[in-house]
Amino acid sequence: MDERDHEVRLLWLLGALLLSGCREAAAPQVSYLAIIPTILAPQSSVAGTRYHYRVRELSGEIPIDTVVTTAPTDTVILPLPPATYAVALDGVPPQCRVRETGERYVLIAANTNTTALRYFIVCQTQLVITVATDGPPNSGGSYVYRIATADGRERIGLVHTADTLAFEGLALGPATIDLAAVPARCVVVSNGGNERTVQLDSAGGLEVAFLVRCGDPIHRPRVLSFKATYHDGIAGVVFSGTDPDRDLERYTWDLTDCHRTSLTGASSTRGGLSDQGSRTYNRDTVTVVTVFDIGLPDSSVSGKCAALWLTDTQGNPSEIIEVPLGDAGQPPIASFFNAHLIGVDVLRTELTTSDPDGDFVGTYMQLRLRDGMVRPPDGQPDIAYRGSLGYLGSEIPDLLLGTGVLTYDNIYAVIVYIFDAQGNFTRLEDTDLFH
Repeated sequence: MDERDHEVRLLWLLGALLLSGCREAAAPQVSYLAIIPTILAPQSSVAGTRYHYRVRELSGEIPIDTVVTTAPTDTVILPLPPATYAVALDGVPPQCRVRETGERYVLIAANTNTTALRYFIVCQTQLVITVATDGPPNSGGSYVYRIATADGRERIGLVHTADTLAFEGLALGPATIDLAAVPARCVVVSNGGNERTVQLDSAGGLEVAFLVRCGDPIHRPRVLSFKATYHDGIAGVVFSGTDPDRDLERYTWDLTDCHRTSLTGASSTRGGLSDQGSRTYNRDTVTVVTVFDIGLPDSSVSGKCAALWLTDTQGNPSEIIEVPLGDAGQPPIASFFNAHLIGVDVLRTELTTSDPDGDFVGTYMQLRLRDGMVRPPDGQPDIAYRGSLGYLGSEIPDLLLGTGVLTYDNIYAVIVYIFDAQGNFTRLEDTDLFH
């Protein structure tokens, strides 16, 4: 007789004893309680080994209070007299969640055969690593992963370029996950880059995703220079890049902890470099001047970094460049700044600048618009940027009005940032567009 048959026999003996004790009093009818677990788990070991069901008669008039121990997926059948019972489940691992928590109550009515009590249990893997690759993968078709846990142990193995791996039995506490053997033509663009620091706890369900983008080495773009500064909640960025096919399409920027982990939770991507008519169209080398409204306190950004990479129209990514936020040099100065309407059809911005360090580069322009023009209404004016490239020098092209949201009565102010080559910037704002 195996262990399962032995357990079933014990359950029936328990029911017979309960039944015989009751017959001495009034010989009540016996019905059955079926406890049916439904378990969703990535593998059976995650759900635990033994569950304990405590069944007790609620009123206390019938002396039934027993605990049945069984395998997680087993159905328990108990012969019980009609009454109301309280059922409690114990032994479920922390990685599993029971939909109905706490003690449950079930009425076994008279003249019934079997009453069912169902449990729905969902279990999570302790750690799941997902890898996805865009573009041509490495020739070997796999990368190398390494998991270093708090107990000093390591797990090392291969993961395919498009794969999902599940892990159990890892020590709780901080852990480091690395993705290595990524070829030079590929970059890990997901938040955190090749190395992640995570916290493994008893609840499980931790997911770490790596996104790898690969390109043709002959056609990849390249970052030539990259500078960034931060103050008053604004990040200023100046960079130059090149592409052998003259088809740079977009750039991606992030504020990081200097180890590729985003301070904002996600990077920002802007396109338009390949748009016909733009100053960067069909150029082998481009220079971009831009800002990002971050809103973090300056103190929280002190000593941090900025990251940048470029992508062409074929999807080829450049290397990811990460540099400390700069604070060298002095920002440019505006000796004259005036944004004003010419009739209702043209918005002109006039600007005269100088730079203490003699390295003035260009400008970036924003518009303060009526609430609800570019975002859902929230009671505050909207901020829209004019292009994603900025302008080189101090001359800003006229803005033609009269289409879409760009009408003279929807524009409240013009904001201009003036930059030097180190990324230092000065913010200017004109709210009187009629003079």
